[in-house]
Amino acid sequence: MHTNSKSHSCLLVIIMMGLLFNIHLVYLLIVGVIYGCSVSHLYKTERIKANQQNNLIHFGTATFNHKGKMTTINEKGKEILFADSSETMDLWALIDEYGLPIAQEERPSIVTLRNKQPMQNQMIGLKHKTNGQEKWLLVHTNPVLSKKSRIDEVVIVFTEVSFLLQYRNEMQNRNNYLKHLSLTDGLTGIPNRRYFEDYLHDIWEDMRKQKKPMTLIMLDIDYFKKFNDTYGHIEGDICLKKIAKILEKTVHDLGKVFRYGGEEFAVILPNTDVHTSKKLAAMLEQAVEDLKIPHSVSTDRAYVTVSTGATTFVPQDMENVEKYVQSADNQLYEAKRNRRQAC
Repeated sequence: MHTNSKSHSCLLVIIMMGLLFNIHLVYLLIVGVIYGCSVSHLYKTERIKANQQNNLIHFGTATFNHKGKMTTINEKGKEILFADSSETMDLWALIDEYGLPIAQEERPSIVTLRNKQPMQNQMIGLKHKTNGQEKWLLVHTNPVLSKKSRIDEVVIVFTEVSFLLQYRNEMQNRNNYLKHLSLTDGLTGIPNRRYFEDYLHDIWEDMRKQKKPMTLIMLDIDYFKKFNDTYGHIEGDICLKKIAKILEKTVHDLGKVFRYGGEEFAVILPNTDVHTSKKLAAMLEQAVEDLKIPHSVSTDRAYVTVSTGATTFVPQDMENVEKYVQSADNQLYEAKRNRRQAC
C-alpha cells in the first residue's frame, strides 16, 4: 500500500513536469513566432529605407535658405551642377524655357517659401555665366518646417534632363523641316500652291483689318507645251527654275512669289495699289524676256515670255477670296488671248 502511494506520487510529479515542459515549449514557440515577425518586419523596413536611399542617390538634393541661397548639396547634385569642386551656384544664371533670366522672386525656392506649398515637375534652365553652357533640370521643391514651426528652408530634389530637351529640339527642327518641305515646290524651291493659299488668307486678313489694298498677279509661260515638246522636259525644268528665280529677284521684298501649278506662277503683294501692281507686272514680263531663253517655236517672240493678269482690291469678306483669284486668272487668260490674236 505504501509502495503504491509512492508510485502515484512519482507519476503525479512526472505528469506535472511534463505539463510544465509542454507549456514552456508553447511559450518558446510563441516567442519565436513574435521574434520572427519582428525580424521580418525590421528587415522589410530596412530594405525599403535602403531602396529609398539608393533611389535618392540618382537625384541631386539641395537645401536653400529663406534668401534663396544654397546651404547644402549632396554628391549627386554636385556631379550634375559642377564640373569641379571650385565651382559654385554663382556661376549659373537661372533661365526659363525661352532662355530669358528668371527673376529672384520667381526662383523655385523663393516661390515655395512664399506660397508654403511644394512645386512639382518644374523645368528650370541653368546658363553658365562664363562659357554659355546650358543645363536643364527637372525640379521638385518642398518647404521645411523648423523647430519654431516656421518655414525658412526649402529642400529641392532635381535631375538633369538636358538630353530630353535636346531630343525635343531635334524633333521640333525635324518637324519644321518637314513643314518647310510641305510648303515648298520641289523643282523650283519657291513656295508652292499650299503655301499660296495659307499666305493669301493671312495677308487678306491683315489688309482687311488695316483697310488697305492688296494685289494678286497670276503669270503663265507662253507656249510652254511647245517648248517642252521641242527642247525636252529637262530643258523645261531648267526654264521653270530660271523663271522662278528671276521672279523672286524682281519682286524682292514687295511680296511673295509662288509656283501655282505647272507653268503658272502667282505673286501676292500686300499694301499695293493699282498703279504699283501694273508697273510691277510689266517689270516681271520684261525680266523673264530679258533671260533670253530660246523659244524657236513661239509665235511672237524668239525667247520665252510670260503673260500676266492682275487684280487689286481692299479685302472685305473671306468668302470673296476665290472670286479675286478667279478675277486675276481671267485677266491672265485675257492677256494670253490678246497675245495670240496679235500674232
